[in-house]
Amino acid sequence: MQLQIENERTFLTYKYKKVQDIDDVILQLLNEADIEGFAESHMNKAKSTVNYDVTGYRKWSELSSDELTPEVMASAMENLYHLLAYLEDSFIDIEYVLLDKEYIYVNPGNGKLVILVVPCQAVVDEEYTLTDCVRQMFEQFTYGEGACAKQLKSCLQQEIHALETLKELADLLRAYDAEPKEPGETVSDEPAVPEETVILETIEEEADQIKTESANIAADAEYMRNQLREDMRRELEKELREQIREETRRELETELRESIRAELEEEQLYLRPRFSPGYGDFDICYQEPVVRMLNCAKTIGLTLTDSFMMTPTKSVTAVIGISTQKDRCPISGCEVCTKKDCEYRR
Repeated sequence: MQLQIENERTFLTYKYKKVQDIDDVILQLLNEADIEGFAESHMNKAKSTVNYDVTGYRKWSELSSDELTPEVMASAMENLYHLLAYLEDSFIDIEYVLLDKEYIYVNPGNGKLVILVVPCQAVVDEEYTLTDCVRQMFEQFTYGEGACAKQLKSCLQQEIHALETLKELADLLRAYDAEPKEPGETVSDEPAVPEETVILETIEEEADQIKTESANIAADAEYMRNQLREDMRRELEKELREQIREETRRELETELRESIRAELEEEQLYLRPRFSPGYGDFDICYQEPVVRMLNCAKTIGLTLTDSFMMTPTKSVTAVIGISTQKDRCPISGCEVCTKKDCEYRR
């Protein structure tokens, strides 16, 4: 983004590579909505730029700590909530918002926020996050030492997964106590608050803190549940694909064997049971000459590992005998196998 001044107007200019990169429908929608808080945009297709009018606005990063009172911060959090909620309700991705204190402005006339929406994938790739943006906005804020300050710090340490957290921050800021910011500083000369009232207020503050922490825990739990569902879905898909491959292999193997059987029986020849390398005493190393003689690597892309495993998996090689006798072999299987120590021997 580049800052430019033309005809006494101040613009932030975003340059894109090609017109397809920018969703000009979103820009038009926000301009026509005329909602205070979205910087007005002007698209120049000839120059491949979008100009955002920030005339008269102040950067958030330029505000001093004295200006960032609890009330100002509370108003800012509420503004940000309403603007982002409007985008979500309009099905506009909030990842298009430049969520960075350098691109968040304040209208000095009414103290409301002004944000920039750049509907471009390149902005999404920058991975601006609401959590980082809010923490940046609080960098110059003076917390103090009260109970509300502790709650506020605790809340800001959590990741922001829901826009409702912005309203919770605003509520905390509006409940901010008036405790001294420095040792020895007095607040007022008002009569001391009864101890019972102080206890009740402390209980209410702790209850609010528990509520905030519970909401954050619930948001984290929902995020983890969604991740778990996604992981389970991927595992299920993987398992189903494996089953489909296995069933497909078996069907193709049966079809091929039946096709060969039918052709041979026309010549009065008959198939014997198939036998694959690795069965009984037919050593698995015989995979190599079988694959080589059939030129499997070139014909079907089948290769072997150093341990004679086939790639892709679920592949099968086998030897099938041809006989002039139609009857089944009188002796087969484990009865004729010489591998006496086979753990699968019947």
